[in-house]
Amino acid sequence: MPASIESAEATGEDDVASQMMWRQVRAKVLAARGEFEEAERLAREAVGLGEETDMLNWRGHALSDLAEVYVLAGRREDGVAQLEQGLALYERKGNLASAGNAGSVLAELRQTRR
Repeated sequence: MPASIESAEATGEDDVASQMMWRQVRAKVLAARGEFEEAERLAREAVGLGEETDMLNWRGHALSDLAEVYVLAGRREDGVAQLEQGLALYERKGNLASAGNAGSVLAELRQTRR
């Protein structure tokens, strides 16, 4: 049984971070397999769960993962938009490492757009 399925089954309803994490992991796996519709659904669920919290880093991670799903699906502009939102959350939190990573990916995505 894949780890993300085991995590989904073992995670309590009130454990928002774990609920987000298994969805994010599963979404990226599905996107890598080309199962974009289900990947987007799970990634959006993770983002939605995060919106109910004040966990800026987790919200930023969820947005970054949704951006990755979009990019893999060939939806670069949607990915850029999500990553920009994630970057803003990282900056608001003062998470320089994640902000730097997101900024680098954004620069790369913007460069390849041209």
